[in-house]
Amino acid sequence: MKLKIAGVLILVAGTASVFATTHKSLNVEPLPAISGVASLVDGLGKELNMEMELVGLQPNSQYIARLENSACQKLPGEATAIPAELFVATYIESNQFGSYSAKFNGLPKYAEAARSVAIYSEAGEAGEVALNNVYCMNLG
Repeated sequence: MKLKIAGVLILVAGTASVFATTHKSLNVEPLPAISGVASLVDGLGKELNMEMELVGLQPNSQYIARLENSACQKLPGEATAIPAELFVATYIESNQFGSYSAKFNGLPKYAEAARSVAIYSEAGEAGEVALNNVYCMNLG
């Protein structure tokens, strides 16, 4: 009986150790990670539309959502400026809960070639235009 109790105690202690080493405290990482989905869809009149939903943004903050030529893993972490060969870009603003959802209607037909949607925030002093890539979603 003592051996059985000791075995259960070792199992419980081992489980607690694994849990403690694989989970982060909320105090260490107070902001949730950004996650989202995006897809290009045909509209009723065969126009190209895009649907996008994001969560985990800074509440009431502005970002730039930009269609990119390359997949997310090939994008640099920071962009010094918006390049001339951009497809489509728009400002988006998160709500008080840090989420954003929208449908963009009537995109140009050439936007079908986009491989990803990158979310950028402004990262620079006043007067400087620097963009920080905070999230990216691959398009199917």
